[in-house]
Amino acid sequence: MGQDAIVPANGYLIVAEDITAFNTVYPAVANVIGNTGFSLYNDGDSIIIRDPAGKNFIAFWFDDVFPWPVTADGYGRTMEYYDFYGDPSASGSWFPGCILGSPGTAFANCGENPIIDEINYKSSALEDAGDWFELYNWGAVDFALNGWSVKDENGNQFIFPSGTTIPAGGYIAIYQDAVKFNLQFPEVENKVGPLNFGFDGNGDVLLIYDAAGNIFQSVSYEDQAPYPLSPDGGGTALQLANIGLNLNIPSSWTESCPEGSPGAAFVTPCANSISDEAPISLISIRPNPATDIVTFTISELPGVGVLYVFDVTGKLVSTQRIESIATKVDVQTLNAGVYFVKMVFEDVQFTDSFVKTDYQI
Repeated sequence: MGQDAIVPANGYLIVAEDITAFNTVYPAVANVIGNTGFSLYNDGDSIIIRDPAGKNFIAFWFDDVFPWPVTADGYGRTMEYYDFYGDPSASGSWFPGCILGSPGTAFANCGENPIIDEINYKSSALEDAGDWFELYNWGAVDFALNGWSVKDENGNQFIFPSGTTIPAGGYIAIYQDAVKFNLQFPEVENKVGPLNFGFDGNGDVLLIYDAAGNIFQSVSYEDQAPYPLSPDGGGTALQLANIGLNLNIPSSWTESCPEGSPGAAFVTPCANSISDEAPISLISIRPNPATDIVTFTISELPGVGVLYVFDVTGKLVSTQRIESIATKVDVQTLNAGVYFVKMVFEDVQFTDSFVKTDYQI
């Protein structure tokens, strides 16, 4: 590196293989050096930075297979570092960033809309609806999908028909097999298909492309822990626990209600669960926003459970055993921002969110 290789205080320096190519995609990013004369190997590689004396200053390796961020391997996203005090050679120190990444700036919530929020990649044998997934439009206006397309990891493609629209605050189901899907879900109206391909039951990548052919969104999943296991032929679908979570982190996903809920919102506890009981309650969070102690309350305790708190990247930041209707969590050490909560019991679970603020309220 030359004299121009300066990392500003609390800032960033970009090291590029090809500055011309980099500037074409990121014309507003200024602090860039290169050309390196080499590229990073797509199947995994190492990065070593040495000081002027030749000693290793930073040295680590990375891979392109799960549990490393799969969607950073040619599916539009980058790897972002969780913890600057962690081990960069550990897969858990990295998470998938936004499409095209965020060179020169800190990570921020991607804010993609619409989003893939439910994936049925392997139906149960008794309730086989074929493969399907759901898109959710969390925006305030209808979203037109004219010219947009979806692909899987193998490059199979489905182009949305002209006139396909997701209503504001609404959903659309994209199915593989019309006969199977309509037999299981005759009430679903906003749907489109059939896909000319199915999803891999051992793990796959779903990619959404805009009308210009650019990758808009990529989501990977696996059929192994820490992803939920029941969607792998056990009668549920993969369900995004909260729309603010990172789509490519296992903890962001939970099991759906039995059969899934294509074309509709996910509501827990499930009224059509094994006990076939109506929902017990929702979470009450007080205060919200909070500065120090947050109390999570449910009206009736389903049993002993665990409360998980995740940040916007999907990183688990706190766990607490639930033994009463009110569970207190100390959030003083958390950075200001939005956090997502999952309260998990044996047969039911609840999800919600709260805001941590540094200002006394």
